[in-house]
Amino acid sequence: MDAICQRMLNQGFLKVERYHSLCQKQVKAQLPRRESERRNHSLARHADILAAVETRLSLLNMTFMKYVDTNLCCFIPGKVIDEIYRVLRYVNSTRAPQRAHEVLQELRDISSMAMEYFDEKIVPILKKKLTGSDVSGRLLGTPPAKYPQIKSLMTPDPNLKWIVALMVVAQLFVFLLLKDLDWKWIIFWSYTFGSLFSHSMTLAIHEIAHNAAFGNKRAYLNRYFGMFANLPLGLPFSISFKRYHMDHHRYMGGHGIDVDIPTNFEGWFFCTRLRKLFWVILQPVFYAIRPLWINPKPLTHLEITNVAVQLSFNLLVYYLMGIKPVVYMLAGTILGMGLHPISGHFIAEHYMFLKGHETFSYYGPLNLLTFNVGYHNEHHDFPSVPGSKLPLVKEIAAEYYDKMPQYTSWGKVLYDFIMDDTICPYSRIKRTLKDAKLD
Repeated sequence: MDAICQRMLNQGFLKVERYHSLCQKQVKAQLPRRESERRNHSLARHADILAAVETRLSLLNMTFMKYVDTNLCCFIPGKVIDEIYRVLRYVNSTRAPQRAHEVLQELRDISSMAMEYFDEKIVPILKKKLTGSDVSGRLLGTPPAKYPQIKSLMTPDPNLKWIVALMVVAQLFVFLLLKDLDWKWIIFWSYTFGSLFSHSMTLAIHEIAHNAAFGNKRAYLNRYFGMFANLPLGLPFSISFKRYHMDHHRYMGGHGIDVDIPTNFEGWFFCTRLRKLFWVILQPVFYAIRPLWINPKPLTHLEITNVAVQLSFNLLVYYLMGIKPVVYMLAGTILGMGLHPISGHFIAEHYMFLKGHETFSYYGPLNLLTFNVGYHNEHHDFPSVPGSKLPLVKEIAAEYYDKMPQYTSWGKVLYDFIMDDTICPYSRIKRTLKDAKLD
């Protein structure tokens, strides 16, 4: 009986893919060739909905079918298949459909939840049975993978939780020192110390998002510990960051999925030196808004918990110490992600300063404050290796990483980005979902 049900689910997904392909061909055949004419065509919304469904199908295919093809599981979320059929039938039967985001809200929600649950709960079990991949699930064959000793580094960082706990306590002590200072000193310390601390804690949350604190088997403990690390930053983002950052690793540069890629507006508008300066200053704003524009996801109970815990902490700090520690906390977080030398890693990591290379590493002293996020090629090759062990990855595979382009200064990266007229927010590699998954 199980085998019959599995076969029905797998065949159901393949059939809905074929049905979508047929619907899309029929609509495209009736659309004019010129893009300018397509926008006002009566089938424009039909095409938009079908294009969005194609994106969902691609994501589902890349999430499940590797394991389905190796007979490790079946296409589990049958309800998603039913919802795709509902959308396709709606498109075929309606002359004036609603906008794509209205039609696809339910499909986006249930498919996102299905993929996240599969990745979080089921994939770690299946990976142990999947031959030809390392512990992180990355397919073998790329140069670093010929070093089997790297697998022994794919363990939690036993010191991370204690470092983060000390950082939280230290920031609380700073709150006490600042609560009676003049406002000019609040702003001064926000930029000189608070920004460094906040950015460092942001990258600690990055480590926790990769389950480096307690390991993959204790995923929920990592999520709640991320909320704890989030407390002295003032803005609740640890849970949402985890959800979107995993997309960045799975589909790097993937159009409509990787929210690390600037929007078309950013690339078009922030193209002069002055505008790029403002873009760098406003980076935290764009990082906050971009996910809602490019790849909105349904709220989860963990995100709601994250917001509730953070707001409660902020109110408690305000009640006990006044408004100044709260302003220091929020200002430090925002300033540390804008025009600040340490924030240069945002641009240094994936902007194409050298054509043909999209990921760069930095091996300078600021890695001491940023949990070795500068070892970025190493991190993308082996995301299951905690930051504290990335220097060992470089040491083991020195013949590979020493040849790759690298930076010596994040501050210079910011300067070059602003002053170099050939570089702008468009200087990123953008891929289709299929190509992004292959890379």
